[in-house]
Amino acid sequence: MAVFSNLFEPVPDGTSLPATITFTAEVMSDSKSKPQELEIRLADSNKLVFGDGSKSVKQIATIGTSPVRVVFSKKKITGDPGEAAFFRVTLFDSDENQLDACLVALE
Repeated sequence: MAVFSNLFEPVPDGTSLPATITFTAEVMSDSKSKPQELEIRLADSNKLVFGDGSKSVKQIATIGTSPVRVVFSKKKITGDPGEAAFFRVTLFDSDENQLDACLVALE
């Protein structure tokens, strides 16, 4: 099953760390609906982590041939403030395929 994303958007609640950010992705598949694990990841190369200390957050969504809006709601990100001005977050499916990426700027 191939999964595609045509929107991956961050909405931060502030301009400094720790920040709470809601990520929205619109995803769809080339096959019938089934539960799929999606994961958002911070780059290994920066000194930012999610609130639990991990570099990623996972969520299950049922994805099929019609676009589905998936919301990773209010995910806390913390770490080195020097890394927060501009950083990348990547969306993956359960097969480790990169679906999309977004850039976050906290200024």
